[in-house]
Amino acid sequence: MILSIFTYLSVVIFAAVVIYRFIKVASTPVHLRWDLYPVPHEGFKKAKYGGSYYEELDWWMKKRRVSKASELSVMIPEILFLKGVWESNKGLWFWSWAFHFGLYLAILTVVLIFSSVVFGTASSFGSLLAGTGARVSMAAYILGVIGCLGMLVKRLTDSKLKPFTAASAIFNLLFILAIFATGLAAILKIGQNEMFAQFQQYASGLIYFESGAAMETIVAWHITITLLFMVYMPFTHMSHFVLKWFTYHHIRWNDEPNTKGSKLEKEIIECLNMKPTWAARHIRADGKKTWVDIATDEVFKDEKK
Repeated sequence: MILSIFTYLSVVIFAAVVIYRFIKVASTPVHLRWDLYPVPHEGFKKAKYGGSYYEELDWWMKKRRVSKASELSVMIPEILFLKGVWESNKGLWFWSWAFHFGLYLAILTVVLIFSSVVFGTASSFGSLLAGTGARVSMAAYILGVIGCLGMLVKRLTDSKLKPFTAASAIFNLLFILAIFATGLAAILKIGQNEMFAQFQQYASGLIYFESGAAMETIVAWHITITLLFMVYMPFTHMSHFVLKWFTYHHIRWNDEPNTKGSKLEKEIIECLNMKPTWAARHIRADGKKTWVDIATDEVFKDEKK
């Protein structure tokens, strides 16, 4: 009963903080766009050579077309296979991929647990989901342990990564490693099928508000550590999965035209009327001048002594 109550609280806290952070980021002033090409949503043909709808004759008179298929062709390899890491740091790629893919499989395991309970553990489809989930969980824990250990070694020994490795990053990796390690330990102790069955009993209690059946201590520890991480994670930089959407779609790939009367024009006007208080002396942002005032003032020149 205590574990069930803690589960409900953990889910509520996780969802509330993630939604809050999403809304907070979405309500910030318009971002400084990169305006670099290729932009995937231009379509396969234009994206191939870095083209843009701006190159078309009288583009402002034509309906803008956005290719979701072309966009997905870039997003899916990045999400599933970390294409950017492969291109920029091949020595880190495998460990990072194992780490992230282990997390993806762990999330899929949770989906399969609750789905098998909803469809009925005694039904043929429910049994199929359970069998699949038991194997997916095994793969998740193995990949997760390998990825976490590899990432820890790289961060502690790689001279290029050590300057950017804060104590919090090591703590976060150890925290996630504890989740994967306790899950793998539970499987090695009671078997993947029995462990998944205990997961199902636990999920059934949550869905139908029933008292849970007996659970192995190692399984209870695994669930408890996972719930603690759910509460902790949204308050850290690991919530970048929320920010990544904005980074790609609002900064890297945003090539929306600034047309008269558009929402973008209104957002830009609001930004220009802001009164910055930057500490940089050459900006002369005293909190009284707007960005328009600063941008149109005569260029400041230091007097030579």
